[in-house]
Amino acid sequence: MNTYELLLACWLSGQISDQKWLEHLKDEVFRKWLARRDRRAKLAPQKR
Repeated sequence: MNTYELLLACWLSGQISDQKWLEHLKDEVFRKWLARRDRRAKLAPQKR
């Protein structure tokens, strides 16, 4: 896992407060990484 993946995992598990998460979202590089990851997830075939 890279740093951004770890950060996302911590936020999803509730280990990072919303306020801290918003601070991380001020990082333009992180926001772009998150947007690319989200687009890939939406394009991936859904498993049933």
